[in-house]
Amino acid sequence: MNFLKKLTNKIILNTVLIILLLSIILNNIKNYQYNYFDPYIVQINNEGITNKQINYIYKITREQQKKELGNTFHNIINTKTFKKKTYKKILKNLIDEILLKQYANQLGFIVQEKKINYIIAHLPYFQENGKFNYKIYLHKLNKIGITSYQYKNNLKMYKIKDIIIKKLSNSEFILKYEKQLFFKMLSEKRIVKKSYINTFNLMHNQTINNKEINKYYEKYHNLFSSPIQYKIDYVPIQTNKIPILIDPKEIRHWYITHIQDYINPINKNYSIIQTNNLKESKNILNQLKNNQLFHKLAKYKSIDPISSLIGGNIGWLNNSECNKEIKKINLTKIDQISPIIKFQFGYIIFKLNSITLSTIRSLSEVQNEIIKNIKKQKIILKKKYIYQKIINHHYFSSILLKKIANNINAKLITTNWFTKYTIPNLIQKNEIIQYIFNISNINCKKYIKTYSKWIKINDNISYIIKITIRKNNSSIQFHNIQNKIKSILKYQYARKTALQIAKKKIIEFNKNNKIVNNKKSIFKKSIIISRNNQQSISKLVFQLPYPKKEKKQLTLQEENNGNITILYLYKVINIKLNNEEKKIITNYLLQCQIESILTNLTNNLRKKANIQYKKNNLF
Repeated sequence: MNFLKKLTNKIILNTVLIILLLSIILNNIKNYQYNYFDPYIVQINNEGITNKQINYIYKITREQQKKELGNTFHNIINTKTFKKKTYKKILKNLIDEILLKQYANQLGFIVQEKKINYIIAHLPYFQENGKFNYKIYLHKLNKIGITSYQYKNNLKMYKIKDIIIKKLSNSEFILKYEKQLFFKMLSEKRIVKKSYINTFNLMHNQTINNKEINKYYEKYHNLFSSPIQYKIDYVPIQTNKIPILIDPKEIRHWYITHIQDYINPINKNYSIIQTNNLKESKNILNQLKNNQLFHKLAKYKSIDPISSLIGGNIGWLNNSECNKEIKKINLTKIDQISPIIKFQFGYIIFKLNSITLSTIRSLSEVQNEIIKNIKKQKIILKKKYIYQKIINHHYFSSILLKKIANNINAKLITTNWFTKYTIPNLIQKNEIIQYIFNISNINCKKYIKTYSKWIKINDNISYIIKITIRKNNSSIQFHNIQNKIKSILKYQYARKTALQIAKKKIIEFNKNNKIVNNKKSIFKKSIIISRNNQQSISKLVFQLPYPKKEKKQLTLQEENNGNITILYLYKVINIKLNNEEKKIITNYLLQCQIESILTNLTNNLRKKANIQYKKNNLF
């Protein structure tokens, strides 16, 4: 459980950090497609975060989690606890970004417009044949659902954060002494001498009487009972391999009954003129009424830096993509101009450039889409039928299971008898193992009991299983395990003896300074250990204090095979680091310091900020 908890926290942290840049860009999105009156779930110093914003980023985060985890941790991703932690982490990041932006504004950090334009013009993402392309730029922004104005604003915010980080990294908050200390620590290697005491060689010297054997058997007799045995008949189901027959009549019927789904909506091409204040917008609207050309006014008056260069054009929108303010004005005639519309980021005048009429996609165009929908529906019905069969049969026979397998083009597989310690590899699935353990705990007087279950692994893979349990609570006869108990006791006594010998040798070694150089020395082997060694011995050795003449540093280690090892820290040496290695260490320390300072900064900003949480259904 601790492992899963740590893993869950790590997954959430990693996936949210991966989209940190995206959260900066999206944290203040107010685009045309959104409903601007979406209620805030949090307000930070009167600046709000809406349900739509956090849900948008949550969807992106989920996609990143799926890519990172695949099917391995499918159940972890879908747990309420995991979802809740993900939401909270995203919300915390959004709040921190807003606080940093507000802090930067207070400090007066300014990013010049020319610099932002230069960055956009040189991004390969917006280029064609090595040159900036306005159409590609607008198309890419439309894809992620923001206008050029918002993109530039949020890019400025990202650059401001970059300035804060650079100012921190340029300050001398890592002292030369601190760096030298880290260089010394990370370049350190320790020479260790080892001495082994073989526990198993001591076993033959141990004497065990019958009284001790009987006492051990009485105390631990449950350990020697015959384990529960299992036998499983199962059918692995792969949804994408279930055979489905579809008649052409079904396709035509689906097309007729779902014709609304295949209507291409009306698309409208708009241009805009955007201003900062109402007075300026009214002045422009008057000029438009006096037959001034829209595209010329957009070029010189609009504050949108990209659309203004192409006469204010923002591309095509259908009715579902428009926010309710644009729907309300309902421009229906080409060249029709809207009244002034107030948005949170300014005032906008719209012009309808052209319209594409609604059309119905032909059957041949949507045939593949219809086949997928029919197949999906039939698979659901087939699974429902199988599930009902399982529920309605108290005794789920192998014959019925075989019929189901034939019906879905799958195989019925039967395992041999096994225990919970010898589960076959083919069914090593967490969901199946958990179910086996759960039914094992059910009190049952019957010698043999059968259970059937549909177990879903993920959207594509499921198992229909019939588990037969054979319980045997009778203990193994004493005379059959007498020698086994004797060996167990001999090992336990031998281990105690080995520990006593090791402690005695350490005392003798501490008394005799010259025994290390003596041919009879107990330490026959030397090894060099570095800090990056992943073995348990590395952690043990580096916990020892520096060796001193008056006090030797020794410790004991129990090997995996049961032997006892005496470790003697003989010498500490430092290797010389090259400039590249020193640079890597310094950059790492610097990054740690920056993260620490940014964390402290946002924590302090949180304490001083007025943060109000509204009622919402996220948590």
